[in-house]
Amino acid sequence: PISRLKHYGQSFDTLTTAMAEICGVENIYRFRHISNAILAWLIIVFTSRIAFHLTGSELARVLAVLLMLVSARFMGHAMNNLKDIPFAFSFIFSIYFIFRFLDRLPAISWKNIIFIILGISFGISIRIGGLLIFAFFILFTFLWVYFTFQRREISREELLRLVWQLPGMAFIILIISWFSGILLWPWALESPFLNPFESLTLMSDYPTTVRQVFEGQLFWSDSFPWYYLFKYILITTPLIVLFGFLAFLFLRIQQPKALVKTLFLLIAFGFPLFYTSTTEANVYGGWRQLLFVYPPFVVLAALGLWSLYSKIKPHRISLAIGASFLGISLAFPSYFMIKNYPYHYIYFNVLAGGTYGAYGHYELDYYFTSFKNAYKFIDENIQDAPSVVAANFIIPEYYEGKPYKSVLIDYYNRSAYDWDYAVVCNTFLNPHQLRNGQWPPKNTIYTVEVDERPILAIVRRTTKLDLEGIDYLKKGKYIPAIELLSQAMIQDPENESILLNLARAHFYAGNQPDAISHLDRLEEIYPGNEWVMDIRGEIFMKEGQYEAAIELFKENLEINYKFFHSYVNLAKAYLALGQEEKAIEQLNICLKINPFYEAAYKVYGGILVERGEIELGKKMLEFKVKGNSKYGRQ
Repeated sequence: PISRLKHYGQSFDTLTTAMAEICGVENIYRFRHISNAILAWLIIVFTSRIAFHLTGSELARVLAVLLMLVSARFMGHAMNNLKDIPFAFSFIFSIYFIFRFLDRLPAISWKNIIFIILGISFGISIRIGGLLIFAFFILFTFLWVYFTFQRREISREELLRLVWQLPGMAFIILIISWFSGILLWPWALESPFLNPFESLTLMSDYPTTVRQVFEGQLFWSDSFPWYYLFKYILITTPLIVLFGFLAFLFLRIQQPKALVKTLFLLIAFGFPLFYTSTTEANVYGGWRQLLFVYPPFVVLAALGLWSLYSKIKPHRISLAIGASFLGISLAFPSYFMIKNYPYHYIYFNVLAGGTYGAYGHYELDYYFTSFKNAYKFIDENIQDAPSVVAANFIIPEYYEGKPYKSVLIDYYNRSAYDWDYAVVCNTFLNPHQLRNGQWPPKNTIYTVEVDERPILAIVRRTTKLDLEGIDYLKKGKYIPAIELLSQAMIQDPENESILLNLARAHFYAGNQPDAISHLDRLEEIYPGNEWVMDIRGEIFMKEGQYEAAIELFKENLEINYKFFHSYVNLAKAYLALGQEEKAIEQLNICLKINPFYEAAYKVYGGILVERGEIELGKKMLEFKVKGNSKYGRQ
C-alpha cells in the first residue's frame, strides 16, 4: 500500500505467475522474461501484419520484421522490460484490429470489435494510459467515416446510420474495456472509477525522479530539455530505420486509403512524443516509457523502404546499390547485438558516435543487466569468501542463498559502509569521470565492457581504516579520524569518499587550510561535487562571509536542486544576516521537495521556538523519519 506500484495494472505479472504455478515452473524469474519475449515476438508479428495490410506486399512485411529485429533497443527491452513491452503489444495489436474494423465500415464487424476490446483492456490492465488506445479508436473511426463519405464510398443513409450507431458502440467498448482492464488490478477494484483516475493523474506527473546523464550532464528526470525524447530516438534508432522513415515522408503512398491509415500511424507515433515533451512529463531511461510508439514508427519506415524499392525496381543498378545499402545498414546493429549480448538496449548509432562515443554523455546500463555476470564472477573466482558484497543497486535474484551479505551503497560515500567487494554499475556516476577515464578505480578486479567501455566494475576494498576514521568523525573525535583517514588515503589516494570525509574532519577540527586543500583535490577528481561547494560555503560562514556563502549555496542548488543540505545551510546563512523570512522560504522549498528531511525540521523548529510558536516548533525539533525514506541520500 505504500508503494506506487499500486498505480500500475498487474495483469501480465499475475497471468505469468498463474501460468508458472499451473505448469509447475520453478524459475519464475526466467519464466517471466520468456513470457515477455513472447509478447515482443507478437509485437513483431503485428507490426509486419500492418505493413502487409497497408501494401499487400510480402516485401513490406519482411522489411518490417527485419527493422524490428535490428532495433537493438527494442530487442534489449524484449529481454528486460515487463511493463513497456506488454503495453506496446496492446497498442500495436489494437491498431491492427482498428484498421480491420475500418475496412469493413459501414458494416459493423463485431469480431474486430471484440479484438479491439481485448487490446484496450489489456493496455489498461498494464497501465491506465491504455485509455489512449480508446481515444485513438474514436479519432480514427470518425475521421475514417468522414473520409469515406467525402469520397462518396458510403451513402448519406449509411453515414446517418453510423452516426447513430457509433456513439453507443463506443460507450459499450469503453465500459467493457474499463472493467475487464481492472479485473486483475486490486487497487483499482477498490474504487473502480476514482482510483484509476488517480493513477492517470499520477502518471501524468510521476513524482519519483531519477538523476541521469544526458548530453554529458547530470539532470533530474523532471528537468530534461524538451527535446530529450526526440534526441534519444534519433541517436538510438538504427540508421536504416531513420532512413526508411525519411523515405516515407518524401515518397507519397499512392492508395488513398493507405495514405489515411499511414496518417493514423504518424499520429500514433508522434502525438504521444509531442504531448509528453510539451507537458514536461517525468521520463527517464531514454524513451523506454514510450516504447509503444516504436512499432508504428517501424511500420512507416518499412513503408518508406518499400516505396523506394517500388521506384527503383525497374533500374537494376539502382536496385543492386539499394540492396547493398540495406544489407550493410542491417549488418551494423546486428553485429553490435552479437558482439555485446545481452546488452542490446545500450545501443547508440553513429550519430552519437556509437556506444563508445556515447559513454559519459548518455546513460548506459540503467537496468543493471551487467550485475548478473558480476555476481557470477564473484562466485567462480573469489576464493577468500567475502562476508559483505556491496552494490550501488540491489537485485536479490543474483545473491540470494549465497554465503555473503549484500548491502546497498552510495558509491561516492562508499567508505562509510562495511564491505569487502563492491559491485558498481556506472549508472549514477559523474559523467566527467567516465569520459576522462577516472572510473573504474585502481582497485578494480573485474569489469563488464560494451564496445570497449566499462559499464560495471567489481572493486576490492584495500583497507577499512577509512571506515574506522568515519566512525570517529561521527563521534566528534576529529584527530583520530584525521589520522586514520590519512592512512587510508595513502592506500586509496583517489577515493572520493575518503577525501570528502578527511576535508570534513579538518574543517570540524578548525584546520581550514587543510580542509580546503582536500576539497581542491576532490574537485580535481570529481568536478561539480555538490558536497565540495556545500562545505566551502560552510567555511565562508565560519569566517563570517555570509554573502559569499549564500552565493555558493545558490550556485550549488542550481546544479542540483535536490541537494537538500544546501537549503539548510542557505537558511542558516540568511538567519545569520537577520533575514528570517528568506530562511523560512528556503526551508519550505526543501520540505516541499523532501518532506522527510530531518535537518530542515531542526532549523525550522528552532525558528518557531524563537518566535514563540513553541508547540509546533517542538514537534519539528522532535521529527524523526520512520523506516527507510526514498529521500535518504542526496
